Amino acid sequence: MGPDQTVGRADFMDDRKADGFEGKVLELMPSGMYRIELMDLRQVLGHLAGATKRSFVRLRVGDRVEMEISPHDVGRGRITKLLGQRI
Repeated sequence: MGPDQTVGRADFMDDRKADGFEGKVLELMPSGMYRIELMDLRQVLGHLAGATKRSFVRLRVGDRVEMEISPHDVGRGRITKLLGQRI
């Protein structure tokens, strides 16, 4: 890189972008954790993302959620959106 080019954080984070996955809440666990079953039948642990916590979203078993999987540990992720509630 030349002296006139700047390097931002986004340049380093491109290879670690998290993908959104859809899943269903299977189990409510202690300390705000949830066991989620993804559409490809994998089970992962998830926690609520910051904006979801501030909006006081309460999840129940059977709710459909969208989550991002951690690039470092594919068995964990964070819940970013509530897609639909069980009736």
